[in-house]
Amino acid sequence: MLKKILSYGFVEGIAKGLNKLVLLLLPFFLDTVSFGKVGLLVSIETLLPIITLLGFERAILRFYSFKTDIKCFDKTINVSVNLSHLTCLILLLVLYLTGVKSLFSLDIFPDLLLLLVLVYFQSNNLLILNRLRVNEEHKKYFKSRLVLQIGKFVFAIALVYLMDSYLGYLIGGIITTFLVNIFYKVKSLKQEKEVFEKNTFKYLFAFSWPFIFHGIAINLLGNADKFVLERYLSLAEVGQYTFVYSIGSMIVFGFVGISVYLEPLIYKADQVKKEKYLKDYLIYGNSIFLFFFFIILFVSHYVIDFFYATNYTEVAYLIPLIAVAFVLYPYYLVANYRMIYDKKTKLIAVFSILSCFLNIGLNVLLIPMIGLYASVLVTFISYFVQALMFTLVATKKITMDSIEILVLGLILIGLMTMKLDLYYYVILLMSYTGYLYLVKRRKV
Repeated sequence: MLKKILSYGFVEGIAKGLNKLVLLLLPFFLDTVSFGKVGLLVSIETLLPIITLLGFERAILRFYSFKTDIKCFDKTINVSVNLSHLTCLILLLVLYLTGVKSLFSLDIFPDLLLLLVLVYFQSNNLLILNRLRVNEEHKKYFKSRLVLQIGKFVFAIALVYLMDSYLGYLIGGIITTFLVNIFYKVKSLKQEKEVFEKNTFKYLFAFSWPFIFHGIAINLLGNADKFVLERYLSLAEVGQYTFVYSIGSMIVFGFVGISVYLEPLIYKADQVKKEKYLKDYLIYGNSIFLFFFFIILFVSHYVIDFFYATNYTEVAYLIPLIAVAFVLYPYYLVANYRMIYDKKTKLIAVFSILSCFLNIGLNVLLIPMIGLYASVLVTFISYFVQALMFTLVATKKITMDSIEILVLGLILIGLMTMKLDLYYYVILLMSYTGYLYLVKRRKV
């Protein structure tokens, strides 16, 4: 298992690393305001598919192993996703024709129109990748994932440089995702013909619709602060925060390989094996976290100053704190997978929305008072509350997991509030990892 986790982690690390590397290289080609626009585009790029996919990417992970029992499974999903993107296109055109020329400092044409095209192709690719994950077609998954990200990286950087415009990011992504779409569409022509099945849609949507609200809430939890910063401060601050968040949030690379490999296995397993997978996830995820934290700490202290302008180096101290905000994320994911396994998707939506409202409310309250640092503090508080709520709801009782979340979370909030030196964070996180290996690992 560990070998496969590391294989997925390596591939996903490269893929997501290239995504992040685009954002790290763009400041060399764009001014702070243009980079701020890229930050907003990236936020919408991750938010919009949550709506347009209708939660069906999760339905594939949950039900694809049993798709022979569900009539016209693939065709129903594909048609539904196509119609949802067409609806978004019509809404954009209506807004534009009625005189609305921009939203969130982004022009409807060409910015948001190009973004919608990119999202459409990326959404289709995600459905393809999830099918490969469930079928455990590891080599095909690795190849497709890498081709997508390498192509997007190369085309995005090249076109931003040649066009001297942030629009190169969108056009580069469109070119890559379109080519991959064409490849898989041609292959699918050989498959048996299916039709859209209304009853299948109802069945799948009854399971998946809470993931729309869950996904929106989770995405806003990580990105709403950029829009609040744009409202109360400026696009330059959005650019700065996009920069520090892009590096600090790389900590999630520690969880990616485990998630991509274990999640489909969890949903296919019986109760006993499921519990073992969930314990494995918590141990591996929290252990790897510390390794990535030290890398990010090193980069923020010894690398940033050599390459970036003052606009970015003056906020580099926030990067490790952004990383710390994700220390409790494995607990949230374990609780999430447990509820999906039990088909409690409505609860996932409800508590995700509550976490999102908390995040937005605290950002609106604190950003005007203390600026960028508020975004970091609020990000941690939101993930802390989210992990605690999800764990309590998923297990229906107070467990060691919930106690660990509470103790570690309150200590870290105290450190952040007092703005203590990073030395204290290092000691705490090392002690926590030692606890995991000495105490919790015995239970795996």
